[in-house]
Amino acid sequence: MDIFLEHIVKKKKTTKDILTIVGIVLAGFIVSDLVIILSFLIPYLGAFSIFLVFGVWFGVYWLISSRNLEFEYSVTNGEIDVDSIASKRKRKRILSVRVRDIACCASVYDKAHADDYKNKEYTASVIMAASAIDAPGTYFADLVTREGLKTRLFFEPTEQMLEAFVTYNPRNIHILNE
Repeated sequence: MDIFLEHIVKKKKTTKDILTIVGIVLAGFIVSDLVIILSFLIPYLGAFSIFLVFGVWFGVYWLISSRNLEFEYSVTNGEIDVDSIASKRKRKRILSVRVRDIACCASVYDKAHADDYKNKEYTASVIMAASAIDAPGTYFADLVTREGLKTRLFFEPTEQMLEAFVTYNPRNIHILNE
């Protein structure tokens, strides 16, 4: 029987994201003001400055909208793919791994696996593919990628995904029963 499951999670804005957006807007004001001032000083720049200001604000829009991230999890026959989607226009594969390569997968709130969560062996490379680290359904998965890197993945799988994981790796997948 073939298994195919998909789930999309929207990343919540953090303080860092909000400060970055404020910084981008402030930089937009500074650069566009500079262009206007230079248009008075350099006579050849006059009519072209309107296009430059428009270009600056289009760049500001592009940078701010690229902060809207979604993560898509696809489970296909024992393989999980994690993609990042920026502003519904650009998709990038973050991770593709076999479920059998997961050393431990448990909820970040699972007290029975708190020692696994505190294990620093897999924290050298961390992939944050969840809406927030403190979201109620956030799980961590310690795994070794195909490149041989020990990686910790934070994600928010559905119950069906977790059950599918258990069929391929029953010893290392721990579902939190609330």
